Amino acid sequence: MFARGPDGQPDYSRLRFDAVRDWAQFRRVVKKLTVAGADGFPKTDAAGETVQAGFAMHAHGSGVGPVMPWIAANGANFQDAAGTRATFDNPNGVKALQFVLDLYWKDKVSPPFRRQMTDYEVFQQRRIGCIVAGTWSGKYIVRNTEGWEHFSKTPFPPGPRGSGQTSLTWGNMLVMTRRCSDPDLAWEYIKFVTSLEGSQRLLRTIEQNSPRRDFYRGRLWTEMVREHPYLEHVPAICAAGKKLRHTQINAGPRRQAHLREHPPALSANRAGRRPLSEPEGRLARRRRGREPRL
Repeated sequence: MFARGPDGQPDYSRLRFDAVRDWAQFRRVVKKLTVAGADGFPKTDAAGETVQAGFAMHAHGSGVGPVMPWIAANGANFQDAAGTRATFDNPNGVKALQFVLDLYWKDKVSPPFRRQMTDYEVFQQRRIGCIVAGTWSGKYIVRNTEGWEHFSKTPFPPGPRGSGQTSLTWGNMLVMTRRCSDPDLAWEYIKFVTSLEGSQRLLRTIEQNSPRRDFYRGRLWTEMVREHPYLEHVPAICAAGKKLRHTQINAGPRRQAHLREHPPALSANRAGRRPLSEPEGRLARRRRGREPRL
């Protein structure tokens, strides 16, 4: 499961990309990571908190989150390319759902469902051995634990009807509405944020990865992985993921205010450094002319 160091010895702080071969091995691993109570479910302490469980399943949001990546790993898709039709009503999808049910009820490797936003809180308390999390999750775990980084990221192992390691992949989108009062400025903003320079700015400021291939060939990403080894497999995980149609709307005064404040912030941050790039300069010049609204 573990990567090896230059001396050939296992590095227990780094998992291999294909750390888990298949679902059978995953079940064995998470069972070994579970401290069982008298009833066979994860043991709880005097306060009713789980002592140690192998795998967490949260029930926040749509409730389908815990099973979606397992559907992908078993050779099926949760939805069609347009995101308008469910496509998991087949033997592959049924097998994935049964697998998740077995983890909870037969293997008893998961704590009781709680009304929590994410699994991070129990994971960073060292009460859970494995959680489902996104490429963006590591920075929050490190922040919330004030520096703990003894974890790694891997894709999902293939199910009996699947082939190869995989995951689910989607991207965040920037969209102009028809009523946008300054489409030229909005388009400049979108081009800058999605450019290589803009992506690297996001990496420096909020440690955000990117859908751009050239992003991962750059010096900044190499340095970030050296500083945070848990990011090592992120590019390969993204490349192996099945596309999921994902729409998230973030609009209104919050985005409007951000765009109004963005140009002077760019200018101030670069004081004493290099000149503004062309997109940044155009944003700053437009800022002086009128207030953009997006």
